[in-house]
Amino acid sequence: MSILTLQNDELCLEVDTTGACIKTLRFRGTEVGRDGITAGRYANRIAGAKLTIFFGEFKLDANENGNTLHGGTEGFDKKEWTVTDQSRDHVCMELISEDGDQGFPGTLKVKADYKIEGGAFKITYTAEADAPTVVNLTNHLYFNLNGGGPSGDHLLKIIADKVLEVDDQLIPTGNLLGVRGTRFDHKRQKRFRPDFDCCYALNGKGLRTVASLKGCESGINMEVETDQPGLQLYNTDTHICLETQHFPDSPHHPEFPDTTLLRGQIFKTRTIYSFRQEEK
Repeated sequence: MSILTLQNDELCLEVDTTGACIKTLRFRGTEVGRDGITAGRYANRIAGAKLTIFFGEFKLDANENGNTLHGGTEGFDKKEWTVTDQSRDHVCMELISEDGDQGFPGTLKVKADYKIEGGAFKITYTAEADAPTVVNLTNHLYFNLNGGGPSGDHLLKIIADKVLEVDDQLIPTGNLLGVRGTRFDHKRQKRFRPDFDCCYALNGKGLRTVASLKGCESGINMEVETDQPGLQLYNTDTHICLETQHFPDSPHHPEFPDTTLLRGQIFKTRTIYSFRQEEK
């Protein structure tokens, strides 16, 4: 384990090489995020802890109700990442996940690149494999833009018309439900009401703004940009997670965006969290 610090005039980022984790994220001295592990090889859930790729069937580590969550018991959040490049405002870390790691096929080479520019924190994940596998990476940052207090003391906006329907184990059924007129409707910024653990099917494609969060007490505003199709909204009593990712359990749903990575292909995803101070 090694703790690294990235800093400029706006942001201060403490990074732990165990789990490529964001220990703390501060904006102008206020802690706005913490404990942001890198979830993989497959972030979120895979039903039944198994998958089929072409003609191969693979049994995965089951670590939640017989399902695989965030890559298994010894997922990427438990691994020691190697620093390959570092400067005052940037760090790149690398991980080799061997064939059979938590049951997943293929040796996977993964890079996590963190950079701060002004009030923007930029995350880029890349991966390549030597055999067909599945990949879904996200950073599980816990946000509280007030520096503390209830998670409900925020205004939230998510640019999505639909949310994934799930069963009682939070496994997608394959249906997409319209959010209009429901508690899931955050297309206009409104007060956050806790008790969420769901994946939104985001509007648009490519790198675009998909969400915003504002601290009611601090006046700090955060905008989220990503190139991913989904955003998992999750909260505790004190923090809100906005995890940009592919849909959970995609390997069992051919109608979902594909998470298969073939030999010779490169998986790449970008997410940008941008902070600014607004009037309360």
